Amino acid sequence: TGDVSRLYDLSGNEIAQFLGEFRKGAFGQNDQRIAIYFQGKTHLYDLTANVFSRFRFNNVVFSPAGDRIVAYSGGENIYHPYDLAGNQNYLYDLAGNLIAEFPGTFYGFSSDGQRLVASSEENITRLYDVSGNEVAEIPGYFDGFSDNGQQVLSFTISEGRLENTYLHDINGNQIKLWTDD
Repeated sequence: TGDVSRLYDLSGNEIAQFLGEFRKGAFGQNDQRIAIYFQGKTHLYDLTANVFSRFRFNNVVFSPAGDRIVAYSGGENIYHPYDLAGNQNYLYDLAGNLIAEFPGTFYGFSSDGQRLVASSEENITRLYDVSGNEVAEIPGYFDGFSDNGQQVLSFTISEGRLENTYLHDINGNQIKLWTDD
């Protein structure tokens, strides 16, 4: 009873069936893990439909290397910079072992997978390493990583207007500041 998701190869042959629904970003790097949402939990499967981890959250995001997962509750849009209402995020390895917890709205991993970012209060962006340690606090709302994952762009708003735009390295050192003057 419930939705059945099916996995097919490129020739159209069915490989496996999963009870539940595929989640956005359902496949891990190298496409070896699949996230399926069913009965209030996200289940992590291998490609032969063997379950090896369960998370009590409705959303998971794989790291670029596919070796870490951030699980969080909340809406589908993790990129909304103003939804900071007490969210809690959990960093796991693929076996389902909890590595760390961190507050705020989760935005994603850097392209190299070495940093993840969350905002836990207005006008503050926090960077974490893949062990869950906070490595930097940057002013402003997160606006993106550079293509190589080595810089972070953020911005501040005052009275509904863009105030400042910042460029920092992934260790939190300010590289550039643009003001709205």
